[in-house]
Amino acid sequence: MKKIKEKSSGHILITLLIVMVATTVISMAAVSWVIDNTQGNSQTQYGLSALAAAESGIENAMMALLRNPSYTGEVFTVGNATVTVSVLGTSEKTIVSQSVAGNHSRKIEVTATYIDNVLTITSWKEAT
Repeated sequence: MKKIKEKSSGHILITLLIVMVATTVISMAAVSWVIDNTQGNSQTQYGLSALAAAESGIENAMMALLRNPSYTGEVFTVGNATVTVSVLGTSEKTIVSQSVAGNHSRKIEVTATYIDNVLTITSWKEAT
């Protein structure tokens, strides 16, 4: 007499379901990590753009002061950042450049002397 084999197809289905769930969980974790990493990189990029724009504002102000000693500042855009420059003082000038890119703001403050058409930088720092 022949023995009848029992069907074991249920074991394969359970194994397949476990593999599918594990693969889905791992895929979701990888997608979540990529999204978080991308958002962090774009925030870093906004911060760097804001810093570069603030430095650009300082350089623009120095050129404007050399051309026009009574220059007091302006507002302009650099890329995706808005830059506000203000110049205070007579012979000792304080140049402040603040830029906003996205939700990041950076501010640079420069102290310079302007005597006999010579602009000399005495301090350059990022202000908080």
